[in-house]
Amino acid sequence: MKLGCSRTSRPQRRSRPALLHSRRLIGQTRSDALHEAKGVASPFRVIALLTEEGRVFERAEIEARFSRRATEIGGITLILFAPVKKIAAPLGWSFYDTFRYSAAVVAHT
Repeated sequence: MKLGCSRTSRPQRRSRPALLHSRRLIGQTRSDALHEAKGVASPFRVIALLTEEGRVFERAEIEARFSRRATEIGGITLILFAPVKKIAAPLGWSFYDTFRYSAAVVAHT
């Protein structure tokens, strides 16, 4: 018996979906292009920016706190930004790197 060999066939590759192209004009912001493309009926605005620092294993708790806070202040949407490494742990301890988690709370105007 060979190790690392599979008795099943390889899964078929899926073809890539077609990329969406937007009709962005010079001076038009990304949100303007999204409004135009999606036909959004009501405008929105960012009503709060939330930030918190934590480690990788705390991410779910931080995002849950962001969600509760957004609901408390009347937000309809929570936009989570990618975490940014703030403090690097010593070599071999990367699990304990500290990250800054950020989110924007959006509401209808």
